[in-house]
Amino acid sequence: MTLNSKLSNEPILDNSVIEDLKSLDQGDGASIITELGRMFLDAAPLQIQVIRKAAESGDLRQVRSEAHSLKSSAGNLGALRLSAVCQSLEHEMDARLVAKWVGELEAQWTLLKQALEGEMKKAA
Repeated sequence: MTLNSKLSNEPILDNSVIEDLKSLDQGDGASIITELGRMFLDAAPLQIQVIRKAAESGDLRQVRSEAHSLKSSAGNLGALRLSAVCQSLEHEMDARLVAKWVGELEAQWTLLKQALEGEMKKAA
């Protein structure tokens, strides 16, 4: 399966997850989407950087470990495409393909960041 075909059926953000998270808001002014989004936007770039450096050095064990962690965080926010890329990274054993998946991870991160920031603005 190619990189694009694997991701083309997945939304950047799963609206049902976003709506479920919004339903948890207590009405006290603090938006769950905003709080979780900020934490994710702070942490994910560091994880992506670790994945990139590990891939460049051929440390597939570190790639798998960080990809697993990022996959879980992304999944909790409904970031299906990013989660799918992380799952592929987590299971990929060919270093050349890992490099391609890292490129796709960075591309999906850019799309997700924009989508998530948009949801955070709506929730504010």
